[in-house]
Amino acid sequence: MSRWSYAVIAAAGIAGAIGVMEAAAAAHKVGDTRLATASNFLLLNAVACIALVAVADGSVRGGAWFLIAASVLLAGTFLFCGDLSMLV
Repeated sequence: MSRWSYAVIAAAGIAGAIGVMEAAAAAHKVGDTRLATASNFLLLNAVACIALVAVADGSVRGGAWFLIAASVLLAGTFLFCGDLSMLV
């Protein structure tokens, strides 16, 4: 595995942890549905990024495209969910 793969997995882990924290806040403290939506996006996209890294490491050729896709997916997820969380 490359350093890029490890970086994407670490960022996906952080996204998953933030998703769990937002889900807890949405369930217990805040009544707004936008926070629950942001937590769902973070959790599901974190798993998708880890799957993309697994496919990239298992591919014989063209694995960099999967890492690019995972990186762009994570960047978009952080921006979208950050915007939703700021509106709460």
